[in-house]
Amino acid sequence: MTDKDRAFHDSMKPSWGPDGTLVYAAPSNAQPFGRSSRRARERDGLLTIQKGAIVSESRDVRFAKFSNEVRSSTN
Repeated sequence: MTDKDRAFHDSMKPSWGPDGTLVYAAPSNAQPFGRSSRRARERDGLLTIQKGAIVSESRDVRFAKFSNEVRSSTN
């Protein structure tokens, strides 16, 4: 296996966790989905970034849900 293939194989790929939560990795300094404010993500976005990311030096593990699922679970 080439180094490039091994890096892809060992990387964290997005996956669905329990109760419809999207689990994904992101660089630690990246804004979630390019939006600057949580309010804008909740109002306009398809996904709502959940609190409680797992933070490390090189990447964060973040969690998101479809916006309509978040609204229905809070009502």
